[in-house]
Formats: sequence, structure tokens, C-alpha cells
Amino acid sequence: MEKTMVGFFSPISDGEKNLELRNKSKKGGWKIILPSEVDEISQDPEDNLLWFFIGTGGTEKSVIDYLSKFSDKTIPLIVTHDHYNSLPSGMEIRKHLADLGKETRIIHVDMDRISDVLNKEYLLLEVKQKLQDYKLGLIGEVSDWLIASRIDPKRVKDVWGVDLIPIPIKELVETITHHRDEKLSETTEQFLKHAQATDRTDNQIFEAQYVVQAIEALVKKYNLDAFSIECFSLIQETDSTSCYALSYFNDIGLVAGCEGDLPSTFTMILAKLLVDKPSFMANVISVSPEENNVNLAHCTVPLTMTEGYSIRSHFESNKGVAIKGEFKLNEPVTLIKIGGRSLTDWWVSSGIILKNQDDEGCCRTQVEIQLKDSVNYFLQNSLANHHIMILGDHQVLFETFLKQFLQ
Repeated sequence: MEKTMVGFFSPISDGEKNLELRNKSKKGGWKIILPSEVDEISQDPEDNLLWFFIGTGGTEKSVIDYLSKFSDKTIPLIVTHDHYNSLPSGMEIRKHLADLGKETRIIHVDMDRISDVLNKEYLLLEVKQKLQDYKLGLIGEVSDWLIASRIDPKRVKDVWGVDLIPIPIKELVETITHHRDEKLSETTEQFLKHAQATDRTDNQIFEAQYVVQAIEALVKKYNLDAFSIECFSLIQETDSTSCYALSYFNDIGLVAGCEGDLPSTFTMILAKLLVDKPSFMANVISVSPEENNVNLAHCTVPLTMTEGYSIRSHFESNKGVAIKGEFKLNEPVTLIKIGGRSLTDWWVSSGIILKNQDDEGCCRTQVEIQLKDSVNYFLQNSLANHHIMILGDHQVLFETFLKQFLQ
């Protein structure tokens, strides 16, 4: 889809060179239109038309005059390039706006790579915009043991725009009683068919499916964009687990976290929005400072992240259905966590998958990773226990996004 910037050129500048700049930008998927070509003035501060391309110097007053047509809250992004005094003009404009209390920034581009730079910037802004009024459901409560994983919903709303939607665990339990199909769904049949092994009974598989169907009903009822569930209370109430349900929802693109861990679930949301991939929420089981390795484990994992899987019981309770997944070795990954009461603290590192583990003293899906950054973080500065693993090296992208919006 072609994106749009408003371009500013000095009236005494070379028209042919200006056209060349516009054509280069259009070739990269970004159309530059002149202020006189804009039909309507948008009041949306995230609108494409607030990308201002400074084609030449001598355009400072034109930019400020044009900006006066917008709301006082409107702040443009200033795009400059290497020639025709574009950057000097952009610097003058940025400082003038800063003096007026309008914080903005300059995005400086090489015209031959304009699409690479601007598309990345556009993605970051798009993700921030998608988080506005994002509905994160909490089914049940935050698990008792997550003493360092509490948030302040109002502060999170102020920072990120996310709304927390509380849903009693008893509502889920009651909903399960109304969703008890006598046949396995096609999805559950495929889940069984492709498993390398299973030690679960037919009844346990059905119970896991009922949890999926009940959560689907709650997601629809509350119009949720993501959710976290107090899964241990569900086990106590029903003898069933949500491990299969969480795997399923993450695979279809609806972020689902466990234990009512809202910081970890928010981290998973950000991963989905930024790189469009599911993620693995896990306990940090052990670290080796000498080898700079970390071991992760949990009882659920999106199947699309694995090379194969077995169906097992839940580790702590030995009940219900859980998943023992295996990852492809030597694959790059990103480990990340966003935490704090306002969800403004963060840590991220890339790494490499070394091996899948098979330790009966840990949760079912187990993986050993060699980190790029020091594993001493987990011992000295960690943002609580759970951390999020995403396939692929996305460290720079996450760092860029978080620095930009949490500076």
C-alpha cells in the first residue's frame, strides 16, 4: 500500500531535481504530495499526512504555516535527506517546534534506501497506535506467587493505551459446562494426529477442548484482543488445564498468557504486533554464567514454533493436557521481558537454540539457549521470572521501538 508524505520545496529550487526526489520516494512506496494537493486536513496525530518531507532548504516558514492548520496537539515527523539543505532546514524546524513545546524528531534518510527506513518507522508508529484501547482480558486473578509481576492498570493505560478487562474464573468454569461437544473438533483431531506421542485419555483431551471452546466464547463476549488466565485455579476447579488452549490461541494469532502474568502477556502482545510471530512464555529454570547459557521451560508452547511435540500431563499437577514441544536447533531467537508497574522497564537479548531438554523435574517444553548478552542479568537484574522467547533475531527492532516510545 502506498503511503503519503507532505513535501516542502523552496519556490526557487530546481523543479526537475524536486521531481526526481518525488519519483525516488514513490518508487520506494512513499508518495510525496504538495500542500496544495492535500484535499482534507486530518486531525489524527498518527495520520500519514503528518509525515513532512523536507525537500530543500528555505522551507521552514512554509512548514510552520501549514502546520498551523492542524490541532495544537498535532506533531509532525520530519523526514530529511542528504542534499539541497534538507537536514539544515529540518533541524531549524525541529528546534522551533521544541521551543513551542512540540516535541518531534527528524528521520534522516538516504533517498536510495528511503523505503527501508520509513517502512520501519511506520511499523513502529503503527504498533503504538494499535495498542490504543487494546483489550487485554484477565481471566481470574494474577497468580499468588507472581509477587513481582503486578501492574497498575491506570498507569499502563496512560503509557500504552491498553485496557485491562477482568473476568472472574468462575465465569470461565460456568461457560465450560455449556460447551461440551460430543465430537472432537477438526483442530483437536489434528492436534492428536500430529503428536509424536501421548499418554492422555480421550476424556482428558475432550476436557482440554472444552476449555478452548469456553475461552472462545469469552473472547467474543468481551471483544478481547488478548488474554491471560489464572490457570492453576482452573485446575483446582475442573481438574483440567489451559495449556492446549493457550497453544491454540497463540497459533491462530490471539495472544494468550498463563498464570495471570500481565507483564509477560503484554510482552507477547508486543512481539506479535512487531514481528507477527507467536512466542513462548517460560520459566527461567537455570543459568550457566560460565557458558552464558539459560534454560527455559513451560507446559505450553505454540505448535507452529516447534518441529514436533508430544502430549503430556501438566507438570506440577500431573493433570489435564500439556505440551512437550521440540525446537529446531541452532536457530536464532530473541528473549525479551517488559515489566514494572507501568510496563516501562525492559530487557532484551538475542541468542541461539542449543538443545531441547528432557528433565522430568521441569515443565514439559524445555530448551537451552546461548545468549548474546550476559546471563548474569537473570541473577542480578531480572524483571521477575517469566521471560518470552521469539524465533528469529529481533533484538535491534525491539530496542529501537522501546527506546523510541519509552525515552
